[in-house]
Amino acid sequence: MKRLFGQFVKFAAVGGIAFCINWSVMNVLLMAHFGSILGVSIGFLVALAYNYSASMSHVFIHRRDMPRWTEMMVFFLNSFIGLGLNDFIVWIFTNVIISSHLSETDHVRYTLFANIGLLVGSVIVAAWSFTVRKVLLDEPKDGNEEKTVLAHKLGTWAKKHTPKGWL
Repeated sequence: MKRLFGQFVKFAAVGGIAFCINWSVMNVLLMAHFGSILGVSIGFLVALAYNYSASMSHVFIHRRDMPRWTEMMVFFLNSFIGLGLNDFIVWIFTNVIISSHLSETDHVRYTLFANIGLLVGSVIVAAWSFTVRKVLLDEPKDGNEEKTVLAHKLGTWAKKHTPKGWL
C-alpha cells in the first residue's frame, strides 16, 4: 500500500505539470479565438510528450515481460482514450452547459467554462490513466504474478510477435 501511495504521489506530480502545460497551451489558443476543443486537444498532445517520458522514467517500472513497443502502444492508446474523454467533457461544458456562441459574445465566460471543463476532465482522465497504466504497464511488486493476468498475456504475446531488431 505504501508503494502504491508513493507511486500515486509521483503520478500526481507528473500529471500536475502536464496539466499546467495543457492548460497554458489551451488558454493561449483560446485567447487567439481558437475553439475550446482544438485548444484542449493541442494542449493535451503537447503535454502527452512530457507525460510519457516522465511517467515511464519516474512513476512506473517497465514490465520485463513486455517489449517497449507494446508499452508505448498501450500508453498512447490509453492516452488517446483519455483525450477523447477530455474533449467530450470540455465540449459538454462549452456547448451543453453554456452556448458555444458565447465564444463570440462573452469570450471571458466561455473561457471560464472551458477551463472548468478542462479541470473536471483532467481529474477523470487522471483516474482512468493511473488505473490502466498500473494494471497494464507497471511491473508487479514482487516481479511475480499470475500467468493469467491480462498484462502478462499481452506482454508474452507481444514478445512472440515482435520483429527481430525491435525493442
